[in-house]
Amino acid sequence: MIKAIQNIILTLFLLFNFYISNHKFNLPFLYLYGIETLPFLHAMITSSFSNYLLITNPDFIFHIEKYDQTSLSDIFFIVPIYTCSYGIFDFYYGFKLKNISFMIHGSMLLVGSMFLYSTNNLHLFYPPLIMETSSIFLNIMILPNANIIYKYLFAFTFFFYRYFIFTFISYFFIQNTILKTNQENVYINMVGISLIAVSNVLNYFWGYKIIKKMIKYSRRSN
Repeated sequence: MIKAIQNIILTLFLLFNFYISNHKFNLPFLYLYGIETLPFLHAMITSSFSNYLLITNPDFIFHIEKYDQTSLSDIFFIVPIYTCSYGIFDFYYGFKLKNISFMIHGSMLLVGSMFLYSTNNLHLFYPPLIMETSSIFLNIMILPNANIIYKYLFAFTFFFYRYFIFTFISYFFIQNTILKTNQENVYINMVGISLIAVSNVLNYFWGYKIIKKMIKYSRRSN
């Protein structure tokens, strides 16, 4: 996909996100349940595409360093471009909540997405985007009177994707890029390793808080 078309798609997504976030617009089925539209849509779209790649081409997810942007068909460019536009919203959302970990996440997503977009490395989005699977249930479980099953589904998908899957992705990426880094891709790999490190720190921090809440809930139930 040529850069001009990518820029047009990015602009359209930015306008779409701006309209929804400023006009309290909700899709009918999301409005009915009170689910925040933008985070839920981003989680659904990105996790669908990344899980499809995990199932059909796991090597692409676990060994992304072997591939380049030409490995993706045009339809798969839409998701990382959408994430670029969502990064601005996520950055703003973190500061709005005044939550340090969310601020870091939003800043990381914004900087990382702009860097990968400007350097024509959109394919590198897919391995970390698989972690968005747990965000589907996060956006549902925070609703008042949400069924307890969504909390269990969130906990399961969080630890499965962010602790298990992404740990392997991180290991393979760091191992292979450190061993094979050259002058051509050294900056991209350094940024990638830095983002991976911050992502894992956030994941383990949030996982620790989830475990504490699960223990507290278990004791209260007993």
